[in-house]
Amino acid sequence: MSVKEQAIESIRAMPEGVTWPDLAERVQLIAAVEKGREEIRQGQGVPHVEARQRIASCLQKLSGHPAR
Repeated sequence: MSVKEQAIESIRAMPEGVTWPDLAERVQLIAAVEKGREEIRQGQGVPHVEARQRIASCLQKLSGHPAR
């Protein structure tokens, strides 16, 4: 599906009362997801276990608590 087709489909799926900021946020989200998918296709992704470890480490540092 082309970018234009994805945008049109996304807009059609949104409620009638959608605002410009809502639409902009949706477009940015779709772009970020597609970028991530492309990175994974190119082998640039991080394995799930490693991602969880990185997040846990970051949260520990931010909280000021030592690692368990």
